[in-house]
Amino acid sequence: MKTIAFVLYPGLTPLDLVGPLQVLSALPIADPSFETAVVAASLNPVPSDTPSA
Repeated sequence: MKTIAFVLYPGLTPLDLVGPLQVLSALPIADPSFETAVVAASLNPVPSDTPSA
């Protein structure tokens, strides 16, 4: 199994995660030896670069 991991980190731009993740999450349909995963240091919420209201 080959894993493509997306790393969450403080200050991440959400579109930089969601765009590629959405495209590559379909990869296992074409090649089942691939999987995608989102990884982080903990299960706690991670602040992005999007200002809060």
